[in-house]
Formats: sequence, structure tokens, C-alpha cells
Amino acid sequence: IAYFGLLPEWIGRGLGGALLTSAIERAWRMEPNPSCVWVHTCNRDHPQALANYQARGMVIYKIEEEP
Repeated sequence: IAYFGLLPEWIGRGLGGALLTSAIERAWRMEPNPSCVWVHTCNRDHPQALANYQARGMVIYKIEEEP
């Protein structure tokens, strides 16, 4: 998933989870069949973004610190 987010006026309305679930399901249906689905995030994302990803089965793979 290259980009995922909501415009500020749509945050907090319960849409993020449903949209992310749909995006993940669609990613898994792509051809050729993927072996994994990646989401890159950073500390500039919404404070609830990581919890949203984790609630949908995503796990932290790697944490990189900027020098």
C-alpha cells in the first residue's frame, strides 16, 4: 500500500478502519498473488495510524531512526 490517509476533516468519523481493511483485502487479491502486504509509516502520521494498522493484523517489521 503506497499511500493511505484521510483528509483532516474525515479523521475521527470511523472511516479509517473500514477503508484500510478494504485496501488490505484488495492488496491480497492482486495478481500475481502477493506474499506480503507492506505499509510504511512514520512519526508524522496521525497518532492513531499505527494502532489502526496493528488492529488489522499489520506487525512492526523494522524501526529506522533518522541520524
